[in-house]
Amino acid sequence: MTQGLRAWLSGRGWEARGRLISAWAVHRRAGHLAGSLRVAETLHDLFKAGEEWQDALPWAIRSGLQLAAEAAATELGWAATAAALRPHAPPWERGAMWEAIAAAGTDASDAEITALSDGLLDAAADHETTEHATVQAASAARRALATVLCRVPHPDAARAADEVVFETTHTPFPPRRTIQGLILATYAGVCDACELIAEVFGFTDRAHLAGFGLAVELVSDSAVARAKAVELAEYQFPALLLCAWADLPDLHPAVAARAADVVARSLDGELAGDEILRADDRGRLARWAEPDAQRAVGHALSDELISPSEIGAHRNEAAVGLASLAERLTTETAGELLERVTVDQQLIGTPSTQETMSSHPNPLFARVNMRAPAAHDQVRAVALRAFAALAERACRPDERRNAVASGIRDEDGAVRAEAARLAAPMLDIDLRAHAADDNPLVRAQVLIALATREDLAPDDPGLLANSAPDAPLALRSTVLRIARENPGAHPRLVQALRADPHVYVRAVAHGIETPS
Repeated sequence: MTQGLRAWLSGRGWEARGRLISAWAVHRRAGHLAGSLRVAETLHDLFKAGEEWQDALPWAIRSGLQLAAEAAATELGWAATAAALRPHAPPWERGAMWEAIAAAGTDASDAEITALSDGLLDAAADHETTEHATVQAASAARRALATVLCRVPHPDAARAADEVVFETTHTPFPPRRTIQGLILATYAGVCDACELIAEVFGFTDRAHLAGFGLAVELVSDSAVARAKAVELAEYQFPALLLCAWADLPDLHPAVAARAADVVARSLDGELAGDEILRADDRGRLARWAEPDAQRAVGHALSDELISPSEIGAHRNEAAVGLASLAERLTTETAGELLERVTVDQQLIGTPSTQETMSSHPNPLFARVNMRAPAAHDQVRAVALRAFAALAERACRPDERRNAVASGIRDEDGAVRAEAARLAAPMLDIDLRAHAADDNPLVRAQVLIALATREDLAPDDPGLLANSAPDAPLALRSTVLRIARENPGAHPRLVQALRADPHVYVRAVAHGIETPS
């Protein structure tokens, strides 16, 4: 082992690998568990340093490093992860195995999930251990169940859902993986966790979770979830934001009053410590504010959008907030903001000059250092959305149409995709020419727009080609949505999607009833 470490420090990775593997074999043959685990962990670190993830993962599992196994599996994907799993692994390896499944198991086949389910359910049944001190195998098993929840075999599906719910409600950390699994399974009709989804997003800021867009949709469609969100909105700020994005203040005056109060206090600089208000949330809440407050928020968001000195993430949020607020502005205010955005469109077209943020000007004392890419194409795309919303509210349809027509020819794929989405009701804009765009997001939006126009034949080659297993997931999800909305017209499509690699796509496709 000493020789291996010397070789590593000297930059001779090939020699270090050979020496350390020999050291591990000696410890293993001698029955020295502590020594073999120590060398296995060193081998993992060696392969991780060289970014050889296919070799790093087995050693992470052998040494029981759960978080390291998660990182390696995320890099590798399912096929390589599955090759590193051992059904009869010793106890100290199982937590790392479950964590790897949680990270990469969305592409596991039905047969693989069936083979894994018994072991995962047995491990998940341990409710005595907690993760308050360190990661635990039982919690990792429940996270793995969340990842494959959409396709757990029917006799075990209810039990698996119960274990995922248990982990969601008992984890000391934000339930990032488990809530995502519950959202997808609920959307696919495997279980109904709408109330719990509303509760989790009502207590936890969405920056720490995934799937907020689908969560809003599920909460909007569930009476129980809506009631939970409204109940929590009285004293939980994340719940107020959840209600705002689900448009629940329209039906609940008390929630609307709190939204207006938050906006008024934000303009006065008097927000409470827990009221962390991003630009997009500020624009959303201002939908229920007074007209003067709406005008002030609109100008503030416009300033942020057009300022190249702001990081790209902030400009993007400002554009989303402005687009959301535009629907509720007066015609005069919308026209005023539209003029401002039009005059300063050259600034919107200028990439952000700043890509880093720090909590202290001296890096030595900064607790947080963040890099935020300019994301210029995305900023311009959402700016187009805001411009279109303002033009529509200001009753200037020609300017809206011209902006969308120009966007569909833009060099940035994100802008073309947004323009395709906005062009769906504009029948005079030809989208067929963009159905084979190089950018998959553009193709996805074009397909949705053509389906909205009822201009997609059941055997449309674009639909069938984009439902292939090797197509990007965003495209397959789009095709799935089209098939789900009109199953009678797309039986071949549904049949193809039932063999999709992704557990969620397969689950939804199996739930679609097609004519025999």
